[in-house]
Amino acid sequence: MANASATTDDSRQVCNDYDCLFLDTPHCSRAAQMNYAAQYAQGNILIFVHADVLVPKNMFSHIEKATLMGNQYGWFSYRFDPPGILRRINSFLTKYDGAFAGGGDQCIFIDKTIFDQLGGYDERYCIMEDFELTRRVKQNNIAYKLIDEPATVSARKYTENSYMKVNLVNLKALRMFITGEDPVDIHKMYNEALS
Repeated sequence: MANASATTDDSRQVCNDYDCLFLDTPHCSRAAQMNYAAQYAQGNILIFVHADVLVPKNMFSHIEKATLMGNQYGWFSYRFDPPGILRRINSFLTKYDGAFAGGGDQCIFIDKTIFDQLGGYDERYCIMEDFELTRRVKQNNIAYKLIDEPATVSARKYTENSYMKVNLVNLKALRMFITGEDPVDIHKMYNEALS
């Protein structure tokens, strides 16, 4: 687990409790933290899990199957907890490789060699870093798999804001990303719009 140097949560204790390596990263951004942690990984496949995500119990077997089929990158569909009627629509759409695929609150896997060849996460992205990596994977014709075995994502954003507001903010962030706006501006808009 990588975490920012000035951590204010109990990440260090969680790592101690579960015998995980805790890394104090020099920079406080998800992209930088994930790149830093990847340097210490010893396996052939890297798995990046967003803090709001619970992975499927059979995650490893799904990733193994996907990689044996030649996929070097991939992510899982997801469902929200608690689900809610409208959130079920969003969950259903994560089964498809559309504009929102490969980003957001995710569980992503990637072959370490491919990750290194791509230069890892682009640290200019303080938000949308997973969308940006997925875009490069697709541009480089790297085989990938959207695994239709849902990870469970916290619905915290939806319970603290309205369903419509979260979706509109997500759409705006995606539009800004696609049109090449500065990630700092996207991050500022997102943080100001959602509590």
